[in-house]
Amino acid sequence: MLTYENLRRAPWVTIAEAASMLGVSTRTVRRWQAAGRMPKRFRRSRQLTYLREDVLSLRGKL
Repeated sequence: MLTYENLRRAPWVTIAEAASMLGVSTRTVRRWQAAGRMPKRFRRSRQLTYLREDVLSLRGKL
């Protein structure tokens, strides 16, 4: 069953979730991606996602 707690533990985060984790807007995340500052992204279905651990490690560097 898909619950909020399971989503929190999921290894993938969306651009919006990554932005929330980093404390910036989705537009900033997209700009950082274009500039090469974001970790590698993955396409899942039709959505771009990042690995949660990559975003958390980036947050530690900001």
